[in-house]
Amino acid sequence: MATLLRRAKPMLGTVVMMHLVDAGGGDTAECRVRLSNAADSAFASIFAIERAMSAHHSDSDLGRMASAAPGATLTLDPHTIAVIRLARYWHALSRGAFDPCKAAARLAGVNGRPAAGDESGCKGTLRDLEILSATEVCLERPVSLDLGGIAKGYAVDIAIDTLRRLGVESALVNAGGDMRAIGTHAWPVEVRGRAGFRGIAPHAFRRTRNSAVASSEAQGPTAEFVRTLPRVRAVTPWSSCTVMARDCVTADALTKWGLQSAEDSSRLRRALRQHKARLWRS
Repeated sequence: MATLLRRAKPMLGTVVMMHLVDAGGGDTAECRVRLSNAADSAFASIFAIERAMSAHHSDSDLGRMASAAPGATLTLDPHTIAVIRLARYWHALSRGAFDPCKAAARLAGVNGRPAAGDESGCKGTLRDLEILSATEVCLERPVSLDLGGIAKGYAVDIAIDTLRRLGVESALVNAGGDMRAIGTHAWPVEVRGRAGFRGIAPHAFRRTRNSAVASSEAQGPTAEFVRTLPRVRAVTPWSSCTVMARDCVTADALTKWGLQSAEDSSRLRRALRQHKARLWRS
């Protein structure tokens, strides 16, 4: 008999749920303890990422970068450096559709975030940030970043890596709709859209294994999406976007791009093929 363990904690501004399966160990107390310990370690990895990249705390890595003196060298959490590298990659690939600097500026003072800008109102961009090593950056100017567009997906991926390292072969980690599954177990996922997704029913059940799914909304009370390409507002009527990819950070980034891209965007289609991803929008 397979063992199924479910755990949930409020994290990342949502509820993070973990479903762990052990198909071969039998439903024993020892097996449940092993799965529970693995879940604790995965939650701890998410907490470390959340604390380092919080947009709400002045002493987080992002807070220290925003208030740094020009030319300062800062020691950051390796996870923060990794997400900054990913942010640069997606910013370049999407030609600015993913832009954590513009997101930080537009979300300043919203939902408890500190106001952005120094006394002159001037903040740097990703070009003002030089990565020196896996733990150090040099800032030509202070840089305000909001990495929420991919940090949640990254945290899900790290939690999955932690579970794998601890011997968990089948699991699902779900952070408020950004989720990733590993193993042979097929997890049912309901994909919803306000008016129905292009090419998929409004309430369609799919099954996912060894893949990730992320969703973003451009409207509604829970939406935290920030448009960074104002010139395309008139031609992109999308209100929600869901992407299925091999890892969650890729799916997360592509939803932000998809919400700002025209239906016939060749650049987005190439990116979807390159990353073996599928996209639905409504």
